[in-house]
Amino acid sequence: MAAIEPEVHERLNALVAEIPDLTRVLRGTVRKRYVRCSSEGCRCQTSRGHGPVYYLSVSSGGGRTRQFTLDADSYEKARAYAKNYVRLREILEEISALNYKLLHRPRDPSNRS
Repeated sequence: MAAIEPEVHERLNALVAEIPDLTRVLRGTVRKRYVRCSSEGCRCQTSRGHGPVYYLSVSSGGGRTRQFTLDADSYEKARAYAKNYVRLREILEEISALNYKLLHRPRDPSNRS
């Protein structure tokens, strides 16, 4: 088991180096949509729709979701921040699994006490 530890520590260090800038993290969903209005004869009825319209949805406590529109520049920034959040969670999960591997030691069957 001790031979595996240097590899695990090496991977842990590599993961820490991959952590995105924590000032650029956002838990939320970013969407681009085209919407149709209710005006008869409007071009949106036969085409893709008006837009694109950019939305950010963020879940807050109590099961509430807040949604608001973004301008194009903010949309790109929000997409990058949300992607950073997803990557951060992936990294944390992998770090946790590696730390478990380091801490979990199978009992030696010859050492019964």
